[in-house]
Amino acid sequence: TEAGEIAKLYPRSSVLLKKEATEEKAKALSPNNDILHFASHAELSEEDPLSSAILLAKEGKEDGRLEVREEIFGMSLNANLVVLSACETGLGKLSSGDGLEGLTRAFIYAGTPSVVASLWNVEDSSTAALMASFYKNLRTMTKVEALRQAQLELIKGQASSDLLARRGVGGIGKLGEVPQAKPSPDSISVSTSHPYFWAPFILVGDGK
Repeated sequence: TEAGEIAKLYPRSSVLLKKEATEEKAKALSPNNDILHFASHAELSEEDPLSSAILLAKEGKEDGRLEVREEIFGMSLNANLVVLSACETGLGKLSSGDGLEGLTRAFIYAGTPSVVASLWNVEDSSTAALMASFYKNLRTMTKVEALRQAQLELIKGQASSDLLARRGVGGIGKLGEVPQAKPSPDSISVSTSHPYFWAPFILVGDGK
């Protein structure tokens, strides 16, 4: 759903979904695009940050792990922006002299000047709404302002309501579910103005 919303705004995009989103295809397509968007799971290793990875579909001998050490550091990117729409992609291990080691640093090392990444486990529906707003804004705004305005839309409750199913954990249900007509008496409803929903994503690098 998240990828589909972005593709509507950028119809010339190459969209790889589910089994098509393999490690091999990601490595092959990445050098040829000016924006890379990963809406997936990520695996952070605090003990060995170079083994942190974006988890993609397995194919053949590929294990589906787009790993910092083996793949990302070896990429040669022309992308002006990489968006890591997954959990904890902005975290890593602080090492003396080298800063924060992890996914964000790896993509910057590979050639992109800007990375949007997350600081904690993110929620599917609110993240899809945030990203849809971010990419809509990006057509007319700088990267940092596009993200700021998308966050403000969640704070003000102005994000795309059809992407937000108002039930489940945090008052928002699984992405793609139809909202209940009436919330159950024991359901928890928390507005997307709560920082949990709008605050996890940060922009690292060039904000223009």
